[in-house]
Amino acid sequence: MGAGKTFSIIAGIISLISMFFLTWYVKLEDGVLKLAYGIVGFRSIPHMFVYPGLYGTPYWVTYIFAGLFIWLLISPFIQFGGVKHQFISILGATMPILIATIILLSGFGGPIPPLMSYVDAFLESEVLIPGIIPLTYEIPGTFYPIGVYGVLTGGVLSLIAGFIPRKKKE
Repeated sequence: MGAGKTFSIIAGIISLISMFFLTWYVKLEDGVLKLAYGIVGFRSIPHMFVYPGLYGTPYWVTYIFAGLFIWLLISPFIQFGGVKHQFISILGATMPILIATIILLSGFGGPIPPLMSYVDAFLESEVLIPGIIPLTYEIPGTFYPIGVYGVLTGGVLSLIAGFIPRKKKE
């Protein structure tokens, strides 16, 4: 198996674990601690289609962001598809890199925080299995839990895999 295929598999595994089982970021809202992780996104997407104006945005913007969230949530599976084709690996890398970058840059202020209101669709105060899903572990000296770094790492590995040529069968 070539390096590009191996990177695609590793990227898919890291993204899958980080996307659905690790916390991306924590937010204290109205005295309630809320966690952002991928499983909440699956529960939020139908709500976005039923009540599109709820987030204070035009309907068409909410529909575009719902499509982008679907792309984000299926991106680990798209990264696994990068085993066969380079382009698919790059396609699976774009949304995790974009969302992880938005989350990481939101700590610095500037033009990114308004975008965080859309990412807040992944927030929930209840956990599935306390202490297990989502797993919240902050690296000492950083502002965010390990999940956002895992999402970014999986996206970068998938992007690298997309630029490594695949050997063609003869």
